[in-house]
Amino acid sequence: MRVVVAGATGHTGRRAVSRLLSAGDDVRALCRSPERAQQILGDHPRLELFAGDVRHADSLTDLGRNADALVLATGTRSYWGDNGGAAVDAVGTENVLRAVSNGDVSRVVQVSAFGLDRTSPWLSLFSAGLNRYFHWKRLAEQAVRSSGLDYYILRPVELRERPPRAGALLNQSAPLSLLRTMSRDLLADVVVECVRSTHPARATFELCEGGRASIAEQLPRMHSDATRPLPTRTPLW
Repeated sequence: MRVVVAGATGHTGRRAVSRLLSAGDDVRALCRSPERAQQILGDHPRLELFAGDVRHADSLTDLGRNADALVLATGTRSYWGDNGGAAVDAVGTENVLRAVSNGDVSRVVQVSAFGLDRTSPWLSLFSAGLNRYFHWKRLAEQAVRSSGLDYYILRPVELRERPPRAGALLNQSAPLSLLRTMSRDLLADVVVECVRSTHPARATFELCEGGRASIAEQLPRMHSDATRPLPTRTPLW
């Protein structure tokens, strides 16, 4: 399998690249700077560094050539400007999806954000900072859903640079706490399982630590977006 990874040099993307290569897949890593990407990702006979920028559609020609799946792990710390959420999350996602539409890509795995459909007095305390962030993430999700491709959309809780403390919990029903955290390593494990799953998807789920069943066992239980809305209540604890 050949997998395109957008956001390959990010903290989640680089972990996904490493795991895909270890699993025997070919990886095409989309990166603005191949030199920097090589420093981060290293050399591997099945790793291709593709110079391009999600913000510029004309730099993405042939991105999806002979590829089977796409991982969208893009993100930005900027709210405004030419590297803000509008350019990277919203427009950037559309650009990447359009670029792979003429290839053989059949599945998209998107790393999105926890809380997009939730309402809570605790969330409202942070609304000034989160509203724009959620707006661009929501547009990015809509682009994936309307792409015509099979997809998994992952909404992880707050991510931490630490080893996992428990297994992954894939959630479509429980009101998860705002204070939950999870390991980026575990998120990358879920991303790779979603890429390699043969189960028909078109599903969105939240993600945290605390699961007892394996990721592979949980994925077939996920309901499609057409049949199962996600929970909206968000407790603090």
